[in-house]
Amino acid sequence: MLDHQWRRGFGLRGLRGNRSGSRREGPECLHRRARPAWLHAGRSEEKLGLRSSNTTFFFLKDVRVPAANLLGQEGDGMKIAMETLDIARPAIGALAVGLAQRCLDECVKHLRRRYPAKSFPGETLQFELADMQIEIEGARQAQHHTMALREAKLPFTKESAVAKTLGTAVAMNVTSRAMRLMDPMPTRRSSQIHARRQGYADL
Repeated sequence: MLDHQWRRGFGLRGLRGNRSGSRREGPECLHRRARPAWLHAGRSEEKLGLRSSNTTFFFLKDVRVPAANLLGQEGDGMKIAMETLDIARPAIGALAVGLAQRCLDECVKHLRRRYPAKSFPGETLQFELADMQIEIEGARQAQHHTMALREAKLPFTKESAVAKTLGTAVAMNVTSRAMRLMDPMPTRRSSQIHARRQGYADL
């Protein structure tokens, strides 16, 4: 696993299998501040979406990392890696909430253009728009609650997972309903991607 700063030559974290003869099972987590000679990066892939997050192959050759760079205890690598999801999941949830809100806003603009003020659709459509906003507000409050727990230095692992799952589920639902109201437009792909980042919702 590489953090976002690895291209600048520092902040490398790695997971690897435990050393032969070790009594502890599981991967280990290592840290390198300088970009090592044994790390070789491939080209960044061209993508249709999520272009601010680069996708790159990297290759390891003749790897040697001092034992002093071990984070935690031997075999704790998976535990440390999973703990990073506590902060990554709310970030994905927040992206999904923002996507859903923008989709709803654009849907309302489209409907106002389609139906001038004097002939705006009746209560049935307005109720559906209101339900979409209610779902978004619920997901947004879940994000705020998770971050409030983090700032208070309280456990927030469960709330983190809830915020991500709820946020991406709302994004999927709101974009689907908005597409139906606006006529088919390619707005759902990003919501599907967010639902699958940082682990599937059912994991």
